[in-house]
Amino acid sequence: MFAEKNLLIFRESHPDAARLLEHTAPAIDLVFEKSVTGTITARRGELYVHSRHNPVREAETLIESGVKSTAGVCVFYGFGLGYAVEAFSRKYPDTPCAVIEPDTSFFRKALESRDMSFIFQNPLISFFLATGAEKILPFIESFPPGNVQVIKLRSVWAKDMAYYEHTDSILQTFLKRRDINRNTLARFGKLWVKNLVYNLPLLSKSEGLMHLENIFEGKLPGLVVAGGPSLEEILPLLPALSKRMVIIAVDTSLSAVCATGVTPDFTIVCDPQYWNTRHLDRANTADTILISEPSTHPRVFRMVGKTILFSGSLFPFGRFIEPATGHHHRLGAGGSVATTAWDLARFLGVKPIYMAGLDLGFPMKRTHFRGSYFENAFHFSDFRKTPVEYFSFKYLHDGGAFPVPSNNGGMVLSDQRMVVYKFWFETQMKLHQDTTTFNLGARGTRIDGMPLVQPSELASLPVCREEIDRLRTRVHSAGPRDPEIGKKLLTILESLAKDLSALKNLALDGDRLTRDLQKRMRDIKPTHTVIGKLEAIDQAIQRFPAKEIMSFIIQPIIDEISSGTQNTNPIDSSKRLYKEIRQSADFHIDLITKAFPRLS
Repeated sequence: MFAEKNLLIFRESHPDAARLLEHTAPAIDLVFEKSVTGTITARRGELYVHSRHNPVREAETLIESGVKSTAGVCVFYGFGLGYAVEAFSRKYPDTPCAVIEPDTSFFRKALESRDMSFIFQNPLISFFLATGAEKILPFIESFPPGNVQVIKLRSVWAKDMAYYEHTDSILQTFLKRRDINRNTLARFGKLWVKNLVYNLPLLSKSEGLMHLENIFEGKLPGLVVAGGPSLEEILPLLPALSKRMVIIAVDTSLSAVCATGVTPDFTIVCDPQYWNTRHLDRANTADTILISEPSTHPRVFRMVGKTILFSGSLFPFGRFIEPATGHHHRLGAGGSVATTAWDLARFLGVKPIYMAGLDLGFPMKRTHFRGSYFENAFHFSDFRKTPVEYFSFKYLHDGGAFPVPSNNGGMVLSDQRMVVYKFWFETQMKLHQDTTTFNLGARGTRIDGMPLVQPSELASLPVCREEIDRLRTRVHSAGPRDPEIGKKLLTILESLAKDLSALKNLALDGDRLTRDLQKRMRDIKPTHTVIGKLEAIDQAIQRFPAKEIMSFIIQPIIDEISSGTQNTNPIDSSKRLYKEIRQSADFHIDLITKAFPRLS
């Protein structure tokens, strides 16, 4: 009776998911029964999917106890007969949710149990049937960052435990990565913008990456030298390996590589902080090609490389000026310079890629390779009452280190930040299966899709240094830069400053009207005219392209207000937001004004 109606509505509202059901037979072991209260329940064998007494009340209790009122989106592991999903949607009608159900035959049978039109006609409920765990991530990412709630239907969890645990692992890693990104933005947002504006004269004179794409044509191997503890095992081999493969160093490993007598073919830097430039203090790198994100700390460019190439910017300000600079190609950013270095290797067309020093953990409880800037800093801080071992212990302890599987079949300490990087690499291994990548660190964290290779095996690779150098000269064969780039950049910045000034004035008007609204509400006076003016201001702000630049450094505050986690009065939230918009506009206008003389 219910199956045809439910299936018809489901096809109309969720056509992609419904196609999976076309050739799916209903589960024969799912049996329906009437509960004590008369509603339908179900069991598989002796195990009940829902309460035998009152499945509706059971679902309501689950939602009341398991979901916070501040939830931004809810994810259900398992559908059952839909009672929990329906209870959630009735209690939180404006909150989106996603249902993840791997068993299509179970779901197909559930359609026969009761009328589910309320669920299937709700546009805020999405279904992911028998799909890869990664498919839900774009759904989560499409909503403003907030409190993501997970509801596990315990009665079906055990049946598909491996699937749900894998899915939950991917989801939790994604959420932690988003939290890390948000915290990083709150910490470094203004610094990124300051550095980028300071680097504008150099950006106008330097090439992008267009001449690098596939220059090695998939014919030559490459070695990415990251800065993990196992790097010291590779360093003695580097002189021989440099004759056999393209060498790509990251900033943290650069000095150690140069100390072996090897100059990397490419060096990649992308950190905005001064202290990170200290990794380069002892590097003699006049012949390396420096690849940088535009917001890297300016000191780097006074220290490294005669040839500097810029990738596309990861941030709104940088993207806004790209029509003038031409630096369009963005390298992958998984949160670590090693992730960007791997993507550079892929972009260069080196195959296969070998990763050295990519431990993503703390083998032998080591945090850095010997001789690294960090280890030396620990030694400089070492004295009798706080020896260097104390700093390593504190680093591991405060970071919440925990064991994960290692490449050699054992376990190694890692932390949540490293696990996020591991997830990024594993995702890339699936997306780019034509780019074979090997890991040279036996004691480091195991990365699925990146098998271990013993470094000693690389000695048998053919010598190809002459060919590497020949192809590398293409980087220097580009024609001269457009002499009008500086003028184009000035024109863009003048327009941007004008737009930011207009946004600031709108924010000032919004703040004034918000205070007027607050007073009118207190005095019990009409408010509809003021509200209409505020809505017009908000719409005007949204129309400015410069809003993306202005909102970048205040995004954590916007997310906080949007999530509703602070339970703040809406008027107070509006006043705060207008204040932040005004201050952000002032910050950018001041930087741009100071940049004009340096570009003229």
